[in-house]
Amino acid sequence: MSPDQLIKRIVKIIFLIFYLFFLQYLPTLNYISYAKILVPLQTNFCIYKFTSKKNLAVLTIIPNPGWYFYGPQKQSIGQPTQIIAWANQTQLPVYYPPTIAKQDPFLAKPIAIYSGSTSFFIPVPQKTASLNLILKMLFCSHTKCMPIQKNLSFTLTHSKPLPEKLLAIFKQSQAFTFKPDNPSNITNNTQPKLKLPQFKPTYVYPQLEVSGLLKAIVLGFFAGFILNFMPCVLPIIGLKLRALHLNSSFTPQQIRKQHLYFVFGILCYFLLLASFFAWTKLAWGEIFQNTTFILSMIFLIFSLSLSSFGLIHLPGLNFAQTAKRPELDSFLTGFLITLLATPCSGPLLGGVLAWSLTNNWLVIFVIFLSIGLGLAFPYLILACYPDLTRFMPSPGKWNLWLEKIIGFLLLATCIYLLSLLPEHYLLKTMICLLGLSFLLWLQSVFSMPKIIHSLILVAFVFFSFSWIKTLPNLKSIWEPYRPDAFLNALGQTNILIDFTANWCPTCKVLEHTVLTPIFLTELKKNYPIKLIKVDFSTPNPQGKKLLRLLNSNSIPILALFPQNKPLQPIIFRDIYTQNLIRQTLKKYTTNSKH
Repeated sequence: MSPDQLIKRIVKIIFLIFYLFFLQYLPTLNYISYAKILVPLQTNFCIYKFTSKKNLAVLTIIPNPGWYFYGPQKQSIGQPTQIIAWANQTQLPVYYPPTIAKQDPFLAKPIAIYSGSTSFFIPVPQKTASLNLILKMLFCSHTKCMPIQKNLSFTLTHSKPLPEKLLAIFKQSQAFTFKPDNPSNITNNTQPKLKLPQFKPTYVYPQLEVSGLLKAIVLGFFAGFILNFMPCVLPIIGLKLRALHLNSSFTPQQIRKQHLYFVFGILCYFLLLASFFAWTKLAWGEIFQNTTFILSMIFLIFSLSLSSFGLIHLPGLNFAQTAKRPELDSFLTGFLITLLATPCSGPLLGGVLAWSLTNNWLVIFVIFLSIGLGLAFPYLILACYPDLTRFMPSPGKWNLWLEKIIGFLLLATCIYLLSLLPEHYLLKTMICLLGLSFLLWLQSVFSMPKIIHSLILVAFVFFSFSWIKTLPNLKSIWEPYRPDAFLNALGQTNILIDFTANWCPTCKVLEHTVLTPIFLTELKKNYPIKLIKVDFSTPNPQGKKLLRLLNSNSIPILALFPQNKPLQPIIFRDIYTQNLIRQTLKKYTTNSKH
């Protein structure tokens, strides 16, 4: 291939990467914060008639399935739930319902918690127009905890009759009053709306702050050079070692050309990055907030690690063999190294980016080019003085060791990138990586036509991305099991209880084939029925007690408590079908909605 043809091919590759990059990223510029989507609670508020002088405000907190929060008492673990209420500049007592006991796995003793829908009560004078609340609580699941603080304000409209069930819970409740952090915030109607003032910051190192283009260029160059030695670039040191090692057997002219292409790859990425930031106005490293981009990097680096171990052979970026097109290989390696270094922010870089990203596109291009030249400076030195490579050891058996070390470093990079993904993406991503390795292995074994294999890989990657990024159904049709709620509903409606756990494969198969959302919605439409789930994924003493009352000590089990015969539950054990559930409901329940 002539140099002209090689340059044309490189330009085509740059445009292809540019197109794919923006095609993947632009639809998600207005991304939604998954942290906000996954806040593990909902709230409901109602006002009821209570006495001749007072109404009863009821705040219902509904945790997502698997989450719980602590009682108002001080305990050895957890944060007490604090609900601070006030109206007309007067703090009001809040009545907390009875807690339930949960065995703490660390302290080996019970703790007081709330799980499932829980109502809190605030008696308010009848002429009160509005009510303000501050919620401070700690929500926990079996894997993590999340502190929550919310400010709520409600306009009190016409009150409703107080249901007997709520009245019964209120009579068992106990009043607690917590002191607010800032008593001056207790106002007549709503929380004061705070407006951020105009700050005048003072910098510890004002000499490093940027106020002009020349200073930005100089500091940008040194910031890019320092970026070579930042800890967050360590996972990609393997790619740099590989680039240097391939040069050891080349002539000085080949070494110079290879390093120039390596520098060209670095600069091309910085120019693309400058275009992106000039258009989107995002912050440095913010690209790693996009899950599509992170998944792309994980799939690519995982494939490179398989190649370094000799399990597969990738064209153009093959770690197991000497590259057939070293110039193209150097260009892509430089581009990839810079891509992986973009979340880093070393000394000098903060002030440079703060000033440049607030300017016009031309300034952004110049500054980013200077940062790229700083990052590429060591390789420019090697290009100018190729004889420096004689200090590298001669090729030998250590080459094979180096390749394997590079493979492990790439796997470490994959682990780092996996840690950036939302928690509910991890299992799906691991499954898709297993599928990707299988497809790549098939090509090395059966040598199918490259065009067919490429189409299969593209289809698999697009399918994987769409499947991985499917958000879980945060609103479960099931209610978590609570003894008080179960006893209140017993005999008042039909109750269907599913005893399940994450570690029970049969349970999961039944949930995905029999107890599907469509089928359960059909049941709720045709019958007055309450759906309750007893989850044994973590220790559940209350659920275990109910299971034993049904003469059982294993799962899966589905129990139907008919409204007309609540003390004679019908048990579905191990395997059952949707038709069997329909027939049983039709036979044992008479209170159909039709």
